[in-house]
Amino acid sequence: MPPRSTLTPEQRQAQLDAKLARIRHRTRALETGQKIILGGMLLNAARRDPEIRRWLLDEAERSVTRDVDRKRLKPLLLELVGLCAEAATRATASPFDAADYIRSQEDADEYLAATRAEGGDEARAHETIRRAGFAVR
Repeated sequence: MPPRSTLTPEQRQAQLDAKLARIRHRTRALETGQKIILGGMLLNAARRDPEIRRWLLDEAERSVTRDVDRKRLKPLLLELVGLCAEAATRATASPFDAADYIRSQEDADEYLAATRAEGGDEARAHETIRRAGFAVR
């Protein structure tokens, strides 16, 4: 006959709670990893495909409501806005206007910095910033 457990009911409950906490932690870690992979895939697709890029910008505008999240995503979204602006100039007609996404002087400065870093058309970036109602600095 196997030895009887000497754990009290409280100790047994504590063991079960700890085991459950470990399982929950592993599940969250797995889900976080999956989100990172899918996010990377989506970002790569948005950089290549103008339709996905526009959808992602529109979705971010609708869905991301917390200021801290908007601030965290701002450089990335400005990069995508810049790609849209480049595509719009190559197309004969496009409803996209990068000026719609520049809502502060800080946005304008970041848009210009991203344009310069990517070797984009700086004159076009200046025009876009002015159209949005901000100064080129």
